[in-house]
Amino acid sequence: MTDLEYLELKSNKEILAELFRSLISYAGVNRLLPEEEFNKELQKTLQFEHSDNSFLLESCADLIEDTDYAIQEFLKNGLQTNPNSQGELYLRLYGILNAIYLQINTIIELVEIFKIPNKKEIVSKFKDLNIYKLRNMVGSHTVNYTIDNSKKSNKDNTDFFRVAQTSIDKWSTNLLVVSQKTECYNFDLKHSVLDYIEVSDKVLLDICNKVEPKLFPKRKDLNEWMMFRLVHVRNKIN
Repeated sequence: MTDLEYLELKSNKEILAELFRSLISYAGVNRLLPEEEFNKELQKTLQFEHSDNSFLLESCADLIEDTDYAIQEFLKNGLQTNPNSQGELYLRLYGILNAIYLQINTIIELVEIFKIPNKKEIVSKFKDLNIYKLRNMVGSHTVNYTIDNSKKSNKDNTDFFRVAQTSIDKWSTNLLVVSQKTECYNFDLKHSVLDYIEVSDKVLLDICNKVEPKLFPKRKDLNEWMMFRLVHVRNKIN
């Protein structure tokens, strides 16, 4: 299998997670150093604010990859593989919503680690997505949802939601969420997930693009290996 064939089997996030992980592997710091000294050298080389940021970076890369497996599974099989299992619908619905929520917070953590500018704008991009709103309505704050975060939390500024059972199916393209205040919200789950993937892939690519000039390894073969992957993702997204 060629390198290109290998990359064609991977999602954008799998490839980018591999690149973030490789920043540590290819940093050129002697792994035989005592742990404390190794971490300090790695902090200096990767220009991290804190010595434990290398562990945080590895955890972020792993979490992006792990949550992406859940997202890819949804894109392949939707909310149901067994038509006789009502419980699977709910398990997968809550699973996909919270996998995406975990991934969003991991991406924001990478923004912080690498001191990427315009953090507020990036966070707003995610919060404006339907999948983010849906997750907060049915996957988290179902009985104590704050309508307007800029206002004081009280009865008038609090709502709660339920999902209409009849609207949940394999792809839930017309998922109906009903609020206590008798308002109804319709979501196309699959389309919302695809919108999220488009936005989050671009944000992750932007992080990697900003990191590349100063943190990619100088050694020619390692740099070429990483650049090949980065350019591959650029071509798929742009």
